Amino acid sequence: MPLGGEVGDLCVGLDAQFTATFDEADAGTLTESYVVTRLYSQQAAAAGTSDPCVPAPKRPYFNVGVEPADWQVTHDPSMTVTAFAKIEPYAFGDVGLIKWQLEQQPGSGVKITPSSGQAMAGDTIPLQVTVSPTARQRTLPIAIYAQSAKGGTNQWFSTITIQ
Repeated sequence: MPLGGEVGDLCVGLDAQFTATFDEADAGTLTESYVVTRLYSQQAAAAGTSDPCVPAPKRPYFNVGVEPADWQVTHDPSMTVTAFAKIEPYAFGDVGLIKWQLEQQPGSGVKITPSSGQAMAGDTIPLQVTVSPTARQRTLPIAIYAQSAKGGTNQWFSTITIQ
C-alpha cells in the first residue's frame, strides 16, 4: 500500500452514491439513496486501467501524478539549489480540462513553481523546486488537488526530501 495507510485513506472524500429500491409491505415501493466509502484496491491500481478506489464511480477517473513521485534535493547551505519535476494529468475517459493546485507551499526555504495550473490529460507541466541556503534537511509532504471540468476532485500525495 503506498504511503502505508489504511485501505480507505487514499479514497477519503471519494464517496460513491447508489440508489436502491425496496418493496415494503406496509409502505409500497421505496427508493432510497445511500453513500458508501470507497476503498483502495491494489488489484485495480496494478491493472492501471481504471480508478484504484472501489466501487468505481459513474464518471471517468482522473488525477494528476508527479514524476518523480518522491523528490530528493541535495541541500547546499552556500547557495540556492534548483531541482525539476513534472506534473502529468491523466484520465480513464473524457473528463475535460483538469485544474490542479498545491495544497500549500512547503515553506521554510523551499518553493515549488508553478503552484497551480490546468491542462488536459496527457499534457506535461514542468515544475521547479527551489531550495534556499536557509532550508534545513528534512522530508516535506506535498498534496496536490485536481478538479475536472466535468466534475469530481482527486488528490495526489508526494514528498520532497532535502538532503
